Amino acid sequence: DDTAAASASVAAAEYRAVVRLDLPPKGVPCLYYFVKNEGVVVYPTDEFSALVQHGLLHAPFVSSLARTMHSVYQGGLLQDPKWPVSVRNDFAHGLNRFMSVLTDLNFRSQGVTVLYVPEENLAGTPPPAAAADRELVQRLESAAIFWTRQIREVLTQASSDAAATGPALGDAAANAAASTSKHGVVEVAQDGSSPGGALDLPLDEVAFW
Repeated sequence: DDTAAASASVAAAEYRAVVRLDLPPKGVPCLYYFVKNEGVVVYPTDEFSALVQHGLLHAPFVSSLARTMHSVYQGGLLQDPKWPVSVRNDFAHGLNRFMSVLTDLNFRSQGVTVLYVPEENLAGTPPPAAAADRELVQRLESAAIFWTRQIREVLTQASSDAAATGPALGDAAANAAASTSKHGVVEVAQDGSSPGGALDLPLDEVAFW
């Protein structure tokens, strides 16, 4: 009856299904969510799916959200021909930034840095035409800037780890840390959930970025 509530969640707790108008206060293995606009009356209506966004997330929730965003929302929202071009461009820019941060957060806890590749529908587009699209270029430049920040953090952390080992290990520790930053840490993914493969980045390429 609370039409002002914009969200609700259902989670299992001690063999019971607990319904809340917010998120559970502690970790749960899975969560079913419902989201709608404030003031919208959902019941009685036959348009539930049109009025309410809903879905199931499994722990770890960040990884589950990344998969859901890619498989359910991202492609359909960006390729909807009904949107005006200006609105689609603004939305694509914001969505790419969100997916970059979400992908980074998803893999940071695993000790892996993943470079998110924006999903752009460029099939059949000649390179000169793509290069002339200012909105597209700006979105890709924003992604490159975020990559630069991520790579710098990897190199900074590798240097800090090498310094923390102390002089006893000498140059061997520094070389091992540098090798890790090149071969085992930086990866690339487009779907935000599973990196495709490690980027073998030489130091001169890293310096370029």
